[in-house]
Amino acid sequence: MINEPRKQLFFCRNCCLFALVLFFLCTVASVLAENNSIEEGKGLFNAKCAPCHTIGGGKKVGPDLEGITKTRQKEWLAEFISDPEKMFSSNDPTAVALLKEYKIKMPVLGLSNEDVSAVLDFLGSRKSVVEPSAPARGTPSGDAGAGKRLFTGAAAFRNGGAPCIACHNVNRIGYLGGGNLGPDLTHVYSALGDGIVLALTNIPFPSMVPVFKEHPLSPEEARDLAAFFKGIAASKPQNFTPRVLIIALIGFIVLMFVIWLAWRHRLLPVREEMAESSRSRGKAR
Repeated sequence: MINEPRKQLFFCRNCCLFALVLFFLCTVASVLAENNSIEEGKGLFNAKCAPCHTIGGGKKVGPDLEGITKTRQKEWLAEFISDPEKMFSSNDPTAVALLKEYKIKMPVLGLSNEDVSAVLDFLGSRKSVVEPSAPARGTPSGDAGAGKRLFTGAAAFRNGGAPCIACHNVNRIGYLGGGNLGPDLTHVYSALGDGIVLALTNIPFPSMVPVFKEHPLSPEEARDLAAFFKGIAASKPQNFTPRVLIIALIGFIVLMFVIWLAWRHRLLPVREEMAESSRSRGKAR
């Protein structure tokens, strides 16, 4: 028979072994859960954040996010990513400073608390540049022709928004071009990539919010405009100067001809009167 001390020793060894196995399993589970969260955060970052941000690649549309989890409190980051508009409305000093520097409000991304936590886990794990991912498979591509019609106003936006050409210009849009109240959008796709779709469906630009707040673009319209901007992003500026000069010259010639037709007989009655007056004086002599 096993004496009492040996029983206790045997029991303690089994307990220690069980505790070690349990600790190992918990550690593995924790690591796997963290890795899954990081991978999920990476996917969300590439889909939602990469069009406007880099990690170690410098400023883009928004700030470089390298080391952001060390320079900003996690609670603030979570609140800002979840509802940036709330932070702007409350005049949060950091949010206001970012808006002043970058001139563009961060849009509401529609992320859940779990999504935000995954993104922060990913940001905390990265120390190198993250390249934007390709558009997700299965995402319908836009119609560039329809996008051009929406831009020029040839086709109306579904919710009654103003056509882009009222305030913006792009290359190859015609001799007269578009408006100059807003920036030229020829290379907007080069700057934002597919992120332009998100920017158009969640208008973050302060000057555009009053115009489109009650008239939002549909996802389909945003994709069509993105396809249009993508098509002209690599286009070279057109030089309309020779054509404009030729048109101006032709217009001048036509105008002068019309003036000549309208005024060619304007002095005839005066000349006839002067001639008659001269003849009358001659007879009187």
